[in-house]
Amino acid sequence: MNSLKKVFKLSKEIAHSILEGRKVDVEESQMLWSQKEEEYIVQSLTDKDSVLARKKQRKAIEKSKKQDWKRIQKELKLKERYGFVKRLYRAAAVLLAITGASFVYYYNFSSFSEPINTIDPTAIILRMEDGTVQSINPEVSIPVLDKKGSTIFSQHKGILKYQGDYSSEDLMYSELTVPNGKKIKLELSDGTVVDINSGTTLKFPINFLTGHKREVFLDGEAFFSVAKDVAHPFTVYSGELGVTVLGTKFNMTSYPEDDQIRTVLVEGAVQVYDTLQPDNSSLLEPGHMASWNKKQKNISMEKIDLDLYTGWIEGKIVFRSLAFKDIIKKLERSYNVSIECHNEILNKEVFSASFNVDVENIEQVLGYINLEHQFLYSKKGNKIIINER
Repeated sequence: MNSLKKVFKLSKEIAHSILEGRKVDVEESQMLWSQKEEEYIVQSLTDKDSVLARKKQRKAIEKSKKQDWKRIQKELKLKERYGFVKRLYRAAAVLLAITGASFVYYYNFSSFSEPINTIDPTAIILRMEDGTVQSINPEVSIPVLDKKGSTIFSQHKGILKYQGDYSSEDLMYSELTVPNGKKIKLELSDGTVVDINSGTTLKFPINFLTGHKREVFLDGEAFFSVAKDVAHPFTVYSGELGVTVLGTKFNMTSYPEDDQIRTVLVEGAVQVYDTLQPDNSSLLEPGHMASWNKKQKNISMEKIDLDLYTGWIEGKIVFRSLAFKDIIKKLERSYNVSIECHNEILNKEVFSASFNVDVENIEQVLGYINLEHQFLYSKKGNKIIINER
């Protein structure tokens, strides 16, 4: 049983004891923890930085509890018998107390109960320069704290947003890794919004500093809506390619397995250049794509269908005259699956199609493709094996 589950079990026992009017079994509670866990908890409770962090956390918890309490009060029917209402208030108070205790525990001891090597590989992971490593759940609304307890980001309804509580004279970087099958929206300290696609890592400063360039580093795919700041150009680096803008919207794709880094401009203007030869740059126009060939070290430009390259933001997967062997990787990233295709004829088959990962699952997608070219496949967990019919 991991430590967070132990906290929930202990909270449940305490709640039952309070509601039933009996004493808490202290000896039974102590049996939940190992000697190592007890020593860690004592150290964390007495450490000055941890104490300061908890004070800040308690303020956030109290604010959340007050909001939840107001909601509970509205839902209570005060015209009902006093005894029933009294029990409801009592139960609600216990629930809020347990929620608060679990919240404090999670932020103070999660590094102990969930070391880096046990973090869920399917979770979105935020790594901060101070060593803080935290999994991000876009479905919940909680603050993201550093080791000192300062609020750096908040996460709410699929958006990870800089909160502005961080101050430093030096640039401090964070790294956000989004696994296959996940997406997230990130709002940087300057107001720039980044939609980050599956299988992507973005390295960025926690806070952009006056007098410094706005620079981020991309490995994967992201759509940037850059906040305008003439004094501080915004640059995205990926491999040997640099893309510099003042304020615009563009998509950049740079997966390790791709032979090209693609930059698609939606609006505004961007400058695309080889970082080893920055003076040799090209200006990209809206509705066009710049492709940097990793082997030949050159840039080519062409007019394109924007939806083909930016539809993923709305959950779309769009293929235009693409061989199935090239479609596989996109399906793997979008649906968090592993696909092995032993059907060579199918691998060379070219398809044009459009799917939506929020509407159609991987089985449905394979079913549609099977209508065009019949094949057999088996699926076990996240692994799919395709054979000839």
